[in-house]
Amino acid sequence: MFDEKKLESAEFYNIRFRNFSTKIIIPIFGLLIFLIGFSIFTKRELVVTATGEIMPKIVLATIQSTSNNPISEIKIVDNMKVKKGQTLILYKDDGNGISKDLLSSEIDDAKANLTTLDIYRDSVENGKSKFTKPDEYGYSSLFDDYLAQKQTLVAQLDQQVSDKDNANQQADQQKKVLSDSKDKNDTKIKQLQQVQGAIQSKDTSKLVDNPYKYIYDDTQKQTDDSTNQDPLSLIQSQIDELQNLSDSYAGQIAGVAKNGPTSQAETNEKIASLKSEQLSSINKDKTELKNKLSELTAKQKANDVENNDNRLTAPNDGYLHIDGSLNKIKYLPKGSAVAEIYPKLVQRTKLVAKFYIPVTQLHGVRTGEKIRFEIARNISKPLVLNGKIIKIPNAPIETKKGNVYELLADVKIPKQRLADMHYGLEGKVSVIKGKKTWFNYLKDELLNEQ
Repeated sequence: MFDEKKLESAEFYNIRFRNFSTKIIIPIFGLLIFLIGFSIFTKRELVVTATGEIMPKIVLATIQSTSNNPISEIKIVDNMKVKKGQTLILYKDDGNGISKDLLSSEIDDAKANLTTLDIYRDSVENGKSKFTKPDEYGYSSLFDDYLAQKQTLVAQLDQQVSDKDNANQQADQQKKVLSDSKDKNDTKIKQLQQVQGAIQSKDTSKLVDNPYKYIYDDTQKQTDDSTNQDPLSLIQSQIDELQNLSDSYAGQIAGVAKNGPTSQAETNEKIASLKSEQLSSINKDKTELKNKLSELTAKQKANDVENNDNRLTAPNDGYLHIDGSLNKIKYLPKGSAVAEIYPKLVQRTKLVAKFYIPVTQLHGVRTGEKIRFEIARNISKPLVLNGKIIKIPNAPIETKKGNVYELLADVKIPKQRLADMHYGLEGKVSVIKGKKTWFNYLKDELLNEQ
């Protein structure tokens, strides 16, 4: 019934091809089909990893260096609790600042000088001293000199009035003497004219008390000798001489001049001019003092700022966060960041994770992407925090390792793990950019596609 040749051929092929190699093909093929199906239907997360740090979402203050001077003393450490106004860093004084006491003394002196100058001004304006005692600036002496000059002008006016009065009195006396002499001379002329009239009229009734009656008597004793000189001519000659003398007296009287009344206007003008000069000088000094006071006040403010710059203080209450160590630093350029002040870490404190992603890995990372922040060091039990990216800057920053983007992501702390948290904790940040099937992931990796 059996063909032995055919049986031999089947046995031969059975023995030849039924070995381990032929038996494993089917399982491998099945596994391959399974893997292909698995890669097509299952997905993996697309993750970018980085190292991040926990920090508050709101920083209370950034502390910057206030001086370029060498550091004298550093009183801060990381995570130290500080109060507003607490001294953090002391700088050495470069010695260029002006003494605070000296400036205060100069300012007080300038103010006192201005006050005393105002008293001097009031005294000049009112013409009466307002000083209760001699002042240290000499203004009371200046006012006394001003009064002395004013009194001198008044005394000069009084002297002029007195001199004019004396001169007028002398003129009146001189006029009186000349007038008396003229009156006597006029009386003699009248008496001689009476004698002359008596000789002509032979009436002697008016010669009773006339001292020149003797002339009349002498003329009556004379003979009719024609050689004798006419008595009327002689009398007229005497009258002419006396008349000339009276005219001379009249001329002298007219030549005696009296001074007019002394005017006070000139003296008043001089006093007003003196007062104006004093007030002008006072105003000038006052302006100079005000300018000096303004300069001193400005110097005091600048000096206060400079002195304050040599002492760096905390602007707010909170907890310090320092980037790196300050122990070996001797200089901090003015304006450079020294530390930040964080709020107290409580359950309601909003926290963020700050991390850096290289420029080459930022593709596909968007605001709102989920992250995982894994903390395994410096805490009792590993902790995983979930969050979302809230900030991606527009431009990268330069580092020694290349250009990177600084990202921030909101994270939430489980209430039961609050005790394990503190600012500055570092951990691994995983940014979940999305999901992709294993098949597409392997294909993109092989083809070097994103």
